[in-house]
Amino acid sequence: MRPTATGVTIVNMIVEFMDDDNGYIAWLAEHPDGCVLNCGRPPQRSYLVLHRAKCGTISGTPGRLWTVTYQKVCAETLKEIEAWTRPIGSPTCCGICKPC
Repeated sequence: MRPTATGVTIVNMIVEFMDDDNGYIAWLAEHPDGCVLNCGRPPQRSYLVLHRAKCGTISGTPGRLWTVTYQKVCAETLKEIEAWTRPIGSPTCCGICKPC
């Protein structure tokens, strides 16, 4: 893993955020068309939820702790997120932003 200014790069364009709300919010602003996987710490098959970066359920509330209880795995494309989750399980798609 290679440290970056906004998180830890896992694979090429995948960035994982834990305890880094400022980095996560910055990533969302820089990648409005990206994908976000909301998952536990550590990720488990029972809770892998995929969202669009613009989804209000994973952003938008100032002062909320986004990356403390859950981690966020962010990527430019759905394909990258699906590759990241393959060893764990298939993500569920958010019923509000419908990224799938």
